[in-house]
Amino acid sequence: MSHNNLSWSSYYTAMRDKPPRPYLVKTLEMLQERSIVPGFALDLGSGAGQDTLEMLRRGWRVLAIDKEEEGLNILRSVVPPDISDRLQTQVMTFEQLALPPADLINASYSLPFCQPDHFDAMWQTITGAVRSGGWFSGNFFGVRDQWADTPTVTFHTEEQARNLFADFDVEVFDEFEGIAPTACRGDKLWHTFTVIARKY
Repeated sequence: MSHNNLSWSSYYTAMRDKPPRPYLVKTLEMLQERSIVPGFALDLGSGAGQDTLEMLRRGWRVLAIDKEEEGLNILRSVVPPDISDRLQTQVMTFEQLALPPADLINASYSLPFCQPDHFDAMWQTITGAVRSGGWFSGNFFGVRDQWADTPTVTFHTEEQARNLFADFDVEVFDEFEGIAPTACRGDKLWHTFTVIARKY
């Protein structure tokens, strides 16, 4: 199975009723345990919005960013009216990313889909947007991932992934390599790094 066969429309539909990512829940619980008051969060590549919805439910104000209006339409349709005033949405590609300062940036399996030639500039934008004392939670693809021959997707070695966080205190760095389901294309070999980190 190739990433080139991926349909974003099918992905949004498949993810619509999924729960939030476990590592995002872990991040939010860590912040709650430390008595950090919910502030302003960015959800990059928000898709159908299950992570955005969880942040809203926990009191955060969220700007959800995705390259497709379709995913944001699904998100807006499922947000309860009593918390919808804390949601903003914006269509934007990673290659054109511009971000306001944020207390938390979440990026669930989305950043690798930035084209390799633009990744470094995108990452500088992201790290520059995280306020001092703010947090990042997200995922990166490793070089042994099944999609690693896809030229439009970015992959990292473990050393490269760790080096992205020179300005952060890394609290979680989990590597996974194994066969697991995709959202809508069956199983594949995944190689991923999941990171939760606090900016100095």
